[in-house]
Amino acid sequence: MRTLIQGVGGIGGVVAATLLNAGFTDLQLVTGNPQLAEAITRDGLRFRERDGSTKVARPTLPASPTVPEGGGPYELIILVTQTPRLAEALQASRAQLSPSGVVLCLQNGLPEAHAEAIVGEGRVLGGVVGWAASMTAPGEYVRTTPGAIHLGWPGRPADAQAKAIAAALAPTGDVHITDNLLGVRWSKLAINATITTTGAIAGVPLGRLVQDEPTRDLALQIFSEAVDVCDALGVRLEAVSGTFPLARLALGAAERSSPGLFARAWRHLALRVVGARYGGARSSMLYAIERGRPPEVDYINGEIVRFGAQKGVSTPVNTELVRLVHEIAAKRLPHGFEPLHALRAKVMA
Repeated sequence: MRTLIQGVGGIGGVVAATLLNAGFTDLQLVTGNPQLAEAITRDGLRFRERDGSTKVARPTLPASPTVPEGGGPYELIILVTQTPRLAEALQASRAQLSPSGVVLCLQNGLPEAHAEAIVGEGRVLGGVVGWAASMTAPGEYVRTTPGAIHLGWPGRPADAQAKAIAAALAPTGDVHITDNLLGVRWSKLAINATITTTGAIAGVPLGRLVQDEPTRDLALQIFSEAVDVCDALGVRLEAVSGTFPLARLALGAAERSSPGLFARAWRHLALRVVGARYGGARSSMLYAIERGRPPEVDYINGEIVRFGAQKGVSTPVNTELVRLVHEIAAKRLPHGFEPLHALRAKVMA
């Protein structure tokens, strides 16, 4: 199928490289970075897997810093931009989406509703990426963690079209079909709200992050608020790529200010296990801040706050995390564990 990929950062680059190596010839790559587009067109996409194997994928069409005029109609538009750039990206490409075409959102957060507001209901497929990847240099990529992609329609069961797109994406690795996209989305959002956001504040990889006991305590508070909001929304959380159901990490109301020793012990162990599995992963939000780009925090922790307000659920921890990330992005606050420790002390007081 004629396909447009918008966003060729870590995840987008790996998706593009694996599809090209699988024989996709009608694949247009678009990145807002002209230097990156030039590097990919000149040298291809250099890709290293977790086992150390390396490959080079050469696009058959020149990578472009903008959506080429007349390149469509596209049967599939894959959005892998940062979530704050979703609207801008879709405004540039929606006119070239074929009448029966589909937009596949591989972003963080809850992007499907934002995309449907632009291209219409029923035309947006959700994809929750359970693995992580980094761009180590322009056009050079490495997949850093294991995992799968979970595909599904928001609000309706999978059909033949969803299954065909899942089959097309099979070269990227494991691709699972889900009829509970919202449950998978919220599970990944809760993980990102914890790991990605605290990692952006502390400025360290996940392995170092989970070694810090106060940050682990704070992580349990973040999970708990997310689970409270999901309960209010009627969302049934599902495990994502080898993790266990996140609802089990949530603290009861009495445990939040003074969690018991047993409750703390096994939950802390669970977080350390996740850290060991994904220890080398680095926050994508931290990368964005370092490159001077808007952080995704409003589309991650901000969604917990927004839906919590709609349902009358208190979310003070996530509210403060949104503020802290914006302070760091504006260079009014340095990276470090201190803001996380201070927030943990405040909520445990």
